[in-house]
Amino acid sequence: MFFVLLWNTFPLRKGMLSELFKYFKNPILASFVFLAIHILERITRLMAYFNYDNRLDTKIWDEDLYRLFYYIKYLSYPFFYGFLIDGTMKLALPKFYNPEYWMEK
Repeated sequence: MFFVLLWNTFPLRKGMLSELFKYFKNPILASFVFLAIHILERITRLMAYFNYDNRLDTKIWDEDLYRLFYYIKYLSYPFFYGFLIDGTMKLALPKFYNPEYWMEK
């Protein structure tokens, strides 16, 4: 939802990415970090899948690296969603959709 609302802001439509990054640094960085964690967790899952003759069943939990990324991923959910909700609430401000506000800067 955050990125859908961000897409409609005046600074993003006009390419003022540095201005938007000042206001929304936490949600944007959290999204990239969460994406990296998710990709690492999926890569370790695929590696385990190929190591166990294309069967995972319960053997996936024997992989220490998978468990590490799994727990990091699911323990980071509250922080990730907290940053996204905070960014979404900031996007409710009219200044992000008002061209006059951004042209004064």
